[in-house]
Amino acid sequence: MPLLPIPSRAGSLPARALCAGLTALTALLLVTCTDNPIGPGRTGHLLVRPVFDGSALFAPLAIDNIRLIVTRPPSEVVKTITQPFPAGTDTVRVTATDIELKSTSEDLLVTIELYAGTTLLFTGTQTIKVTVGVTPQPAAIPMLYQGPGSN
Repeated sequence: MPLLPIPSRAGSLPARALCAGLTALTALLLVTCTDNPIGPGRTGHLLVRPVFDGSALFAPLAIDNIRLIVTRPPSEVVKTITQPFPAGTDTVRVTATDIELKSTSEDLLVTIELYAGTTLLFTGTQTIKVTVGVTPQPAAIPMLYQGPGSN
């Protein structure tokens, strides 16, 4: 996946920080739901990758925090994870353990929220099929800019 061209004005700290943050997230966001060797039930693997459009060029702040929400439709929140990360990171890896499935295959709603501190910048949601014993290819989740100036 090509990296987004982020225009940077000389000496523009926000533009450099945004570039580093988006590069880190564009590389790959990996979420793993792994087997709990001592726990009962079924668990599966979930891999996701955020996909940015041109609106990423206008984000005024550096992304440094991620929130991942896994929901069993219609509204049962299965797992919520919030994790900070350094802006210069090439890959963000979030590990979610102990997510039990109610059957051998389920469609789960996965939401990614990207923050600069406590300010929401991007959000994306996608339904992803999770199957026991299968490690899938990363599912693309389109990210939409929701930060300052988006409305």
